Formats: sequence, structure tokens, C-alpha cells
Amino acid sequence: MVTIKLKRDPSEIQRVTLALEAFAKDRGLDGREIFQLSLCLDELLTNTMSYGYADRAEADDDCDIGVSFGLIDDRLLLVLEDDGQPFDPLREADTPDPDADLDSRPIGGLGLHLVRTFMDACRYIRIDDRNRLELEKRITSTQA
Repeated sequence: MVTIKLKRDPSEIQRVTLALEAFAKDRGLDGREIFQLSLCLDELLTNTMSYGYADRAEADDDCDIGVSFGLIDDRLLLVLEDDGQPFDPLREADTPDPDADLDSRPIGGLGLHLVRTFMDACRYIRIDDRNRLELEKRITSTQA
């Protein structure tokens, strides 16, 4: 497993996304799978950085955010952990109606809908004052 620690800085998202993309490409994943993984990672990290630390000052560097990823057989496991406010995106986030008219659709929720759609398994647990979101994607194109 590759593990990357991040600062609470949106520019860090690109660094970890590029690392995931390089990892996936080196293992033969196709462009569609890499795009889906990158989009999910970007969405989840953006939400964590934007909302998970609302109780802390923006300049607070004492935030612990980590991303781990690796291949296990035919599955890519992606794990996000943070010490932000408790939040289970699988239960607490509204599920949007993707067919609703754009003008009447409430803001938010579409990114988490994509996570649920693109991933084959999603699990959340709150342990030791940390959010842990485990995502699995079955890989069909791997050469590894």
C-alpha cells in the first residue's frame, strides 16, 4: 500500500491525485478507470478540506489527512482517513436526483453520488476520533 499524508491545502489534492494516477497507470489500469478513481479522490478530499474542519481555523496546520491505495487481487483499495468532524458520507449526504432539472436541483451531493456509482464497495467507520472511508474498485484492465 502507498500512503500519503496531506496538509489541509487544496493544492495537495493534485499531488496525491497524480500519485494515484501514476500508480494505476503503472499497473495497467485503463484511462476510464483512472479517471473514475481520480474524480472520486478529488471529490472526497475537496469535501474533507472544505467541510471536515469547519470547527478549526483555516490556518490550522494541525490536521491529519491521509490517503492510502494499493491493489489486492483484482481490486484497487483506496482509503481516506482524517481527524476532522465525524461525517459518514454514505449515510449523511443527500442523494441527488441526476435527472432533475439543473435549475431546481439543490447544490451538492453529485460528487458523492459519483463515488457511489464508480466504486464497487464503500465502507465508513469512525475509529479513535478519525473518519475512515474505504473504497474498492474492481479492476478489469490490469496487467499486473
